[in-house]
Amino acid sequence: MTNQTICNLYGITCDSLSRSSQFELITRVELGSNSLSGTVPSKIFQLLSLEVLDLSKNKIDLRFDDIGQPIRLDKLNLNATEITSLEGIGQARSLSRLNLQNNDFQGSTIPNELYNIFGLETVLFSGSKYIVLKVTF
Repeated sequence: MTNQTICNLYGITCDSLSRSSQFELITRVELGSNSLSGTVPSKIFQLLSLEVLDLSKNKIDLRFDDIGQPIRLDKLNLNATEITSLEGIGQARSLSRLNLQNNDFQGSTIPNELYNIFGLETVLFSGSKYIVLKVTF
């Protein structure tokens, strides 16, 4: 029998608490282009050490409940998924890179809460359909 942990699975990267620690924390989930479908449970954001989440090019939907829990979530790649709403995204206070290209937001406006993510350096929307930019001063 092999010593298989979740950290040995494809697309999962973990870091140890220390060199001598047996405990590993999931820091990256990179499952782009894996033919995933359905709704991703918002419990994924209960991975408190998560820094990178890449679910691009999968037929998935995602709710942003609990996205504020991983305090180091820096990069979120949802390129070419089937998300239609950004409601709750503003809770992701540590994001610096957000890829939302090639999605159909069905004419919805970009929520004002997106503008409250002060460290956000890059937001990609190209190829996304019917995004209406509404800035309130």
